[in-house]
Amino acid sequence: MTKRNVILVTIDSLRRDFLGCYGYAKNISPAIDRLARKGVLFENAWANGPNTPHAFKSIMLGKYPLEESGYGVFEKDNYLPCIFKKDGYYTIGIVAGNALVSKYYGYDKGFDVFEDFMDERESTTRTENVLAKVLATLKRTAKLIPYQFGTSFYMFSMAKLYDLLQKKYKYRIQRYSYPKVLNRLESILHSSSRIIGQNKFFLWLHFMDVHHPYSKPEDMSHGTCRCVQDLINFQDRAKHMPRKTIGIEVTTKIRKMYEQSIRDIDSGVEKLLSMLGRHRLLKDSSIFILSDHGDLLGEHRLLGHRRLLLNELLKIPAIVYEDDISRRCNVYGARVSQRDIYKLILMSGECPVSKLICAQSTYKKDKIFSEMYSDESCRMYLHQEKHEINLFKLDETARRLYSLITGDKKLTYHQSEGKYMFSNLSNNALEISPRDTVPCQDMTEMLNQHMNEEEEARRISKRRCELYMAISRVAHNLYVKLQNKEKDTVSDSQFI
Repeated sequence: MTKRNVILVTIDSLRRDFLGCYGYAKNISPAIDRLARKGVLFENAWANGPNTPHAFKSIMLGKYPLEESGYGVFEKDNYLPCIFKKDGYYTIGIVAGNALVSKYYGYDKGFDVFEDFMDERESTTRTENVLAKVLATLKRTAKLIPYQFGTSFYMFSMAKLYDLLQKKYKYRIQRYSYPKVLNRLESILHSSSRIIGQNKFFLWLHFMDVHHPYSKPEDMSHGTCRCVQDLINFQDRAKHMPRKTIGIEVTTKIRKMYEQSIRDIDSGVEKLLSMLGRHRLLKDSSIFILSDHGDLLGEHRLLGHRRLLLNELLKIPAIVYEDDISRRCNVYGARVSQRDIYKLILMSGECPVSKLICAQSTYKKDKIFSEMYSDESCRMYLHQEKHEINLFKLDETARRLYSLITGDKKLTYHQSEGKYMFSNLSNNALEISPRDTVPCQDMTEMLNQHMNEEEEARRISKRRCELYMAISRVAHNLYVKLQNKEKDTVSDSQFI
C-alpha cells in the first residue's frame, strides 16, 4: 500500500464548544468548520491531561501523562517523528515559541528540521528602562486587588493606567502568532522541495494563537487587554482559589478576546491549506487538527488552565481532513482520548482515517483516564547529564490528580487530600464522595488499579533510565581513556 503524508496541527488551548462544527452559534471558525464538514469530526474526544506538558505525553508518545516520572521525551521508541523517520519519512516540526514542547524537553528528537524559536526568545534581551520597572512594580502592587476587591475594580482601576503607558512607550505583549510559523514553513518547503518531492513527510505544527495572551479585538483598548492578561497570569500562578467571583462584565471581555484569537487561528488554518495546495502536498495526506487542552474563561471562578481536571479543559476538538478521500462529514461519536488519536496518526501513514474509523471496536473506549501532577514544586530536580539537560523529573513524593470517565459519570481522585469526587458529565457538578460510596465503587476500583499499574510502570522506567545513564557514563569514561591514550601515543612518537 502507498504511504501517505501525515500532518499534525495542534492548537494550544482551543475549546471545542467555541467552534461552529461543535455547535457554537457565532461564525468565528469558517475554515475549520469547512474542514470538519468534509472530513472526520470526533464528537467525543478527551485530553489525557489538562495542560501542555501532560497532554503532549499522550499526543506525541501515546503514553499516559504520569506513566513516566516527569515531562519531556525521555525515550525515542514511541515518539511520533522518530517512528516516522525510521519508516523513511522526512520529518518537519515547528513550534510557536512554547518552551514546554521545545528542544529543552527533547521534542526536537527525530526531526530532520525543527524550529521552536527558543534561540530567538533567549536572544531577546529585556531592556531595563523606566517602562520595565514601572510594569514590574504595578504587577507586584496590583496582584492582590482582584482577590480583595474583585476583578471589575481591577479592570476599572488599571486599564486607563495601562493605556497611558501604551501611548507613551508603545509597549506590546510578545506573541508567536501563526504568520511566524507559516513563514518558517514556507522557507522549509522551498529549501527542501526536492527531498519532500521524493519522500513522504510527517509535519507537526504547534500554534499558540488561542493561548493567552489572547488577541486584541478592534474595539477594545490595549489597557483592557493587558488587564485581562494580568488576571489570567495571577490565577495561573496562584496557590489558592480566588475569593471574589469574576464579574460578568469581565468574563464578557475575556470571551470576546478568546473569540478574536479563534478568528485569527482560523485564518491561519485557511492559509496553511492554501500553502499546502500550492506545493501540491494535500494529495495522499491526512491532516489532524486537535487541541492539547481547553481553557477556563470564568467557569468555576477560574481563568486559564489551572491544575484541575475540569471538563472545560479536558473535552477537546479533533478533526481529520483528507482532501483526496473525504467527500462528506463523518461524525465519529464514540469516546476517544489523545492516546487513541496517537494510534490513528501512526496508522494514517498506511490507510486513510476515514476507512480506519469504520472498525469502531478498535477505538471505542468504555473508560478514559486523565491525570496530572498537582504540585510541581515538590522536589523538582534537573539532571545535568548532557543527554538529559532541561528534562524535568519528579519523584514519587510529587502529588497527583487522577480522573476516570465511564458512561456519563466521572470520578476524580485528589492524592494530596485523599478524597474522591464524583460528578455527572452533563452538568460537571462536583460532589465529594466518601471512599465507601456504593454508586462509584466499581469506578474507584478501576481508578485504583490504573494508579497501581502506573506506579509500577514508573519504577520500571526509572530502573531503565538509571541503567542507561550508567552505561552512558561507562562509555564516556572509556572514550576519555582512549582519547588520552591516543594523545600519549602521539606525544611519545613525536619525542622519538
